[in-house]
Amino acid sequence: VDGEESYLDSATSEQRILASEIDGGKEDVAYSNKFITVVFDGTTGELKRMTSSNVTLNVTQEWGYYTSWDYNIDGKYESDKQNSGAYIFRPSTPNQKLITVKPKSATFQETAGFMEVHIEYEEPWIQATYRILPGQPHLEVEHTVGPIPVGDGRGKEVVSRFTSPIQCSGTFYTDSNGREFMQRQKNYRPSWDLDVYEPVAGNYYP
Repeated sequence: VDGEESYLDSATSEQRILASEIDGGKEDVAYSNKFITVVFDGTTGELKRMTSSNVTLNVTQEWGYYTSWDYNIDGKYESDKQNSGAYIFRPSTPNQKLITVKPKSATFQETAGFMEVHIEYEEPWIQATYRILPGQPHLEVEHTVGPIPVGDGRGKEVVSRFTSPIQCSGTFYTDSNGREFMQRQKNYRPSWDLDVYEPVAGNYYP
């Protein structure tokens, strides 16, 4: 039955597991505490949606990479010598599409005091764990990346991308060294007129 929910007692009184949720014929798994509920794909463990303070958003996370610029492979002119590297993010083509790495399986665990989802991906050098802790109004995400394979002669710029239906008109905020949030605008700089030559790299921030 669509929307049918069944709960199991968990390790703490404020936590609960939504053991099964039938959504369009596909079984999802949802974990919740008294602050948030998070729904995952029952096969791959992909994040699907989150509910907090009676607001539900469809939120997804994906992993992927861009191949790195290498002058010996990609360069045509003398001005092209700036390779991608430490503190330099430069895909091998300016408009390169993200090469996504799909999840293939997931393990759902209820441990003493918290709940976890362990995800394995098509590439074994990416692993992710989602965690819901008691008394915490957020979803914790832990990941391990590497060693990044370069046997094909290409470096890889690995990224994680979250997608939601929030309409922000290209305005977003980044955390500057854990000290303050900085307002950003896609393809814009507040102190000069920006000519966009690197539309991918120019919209990522440390």
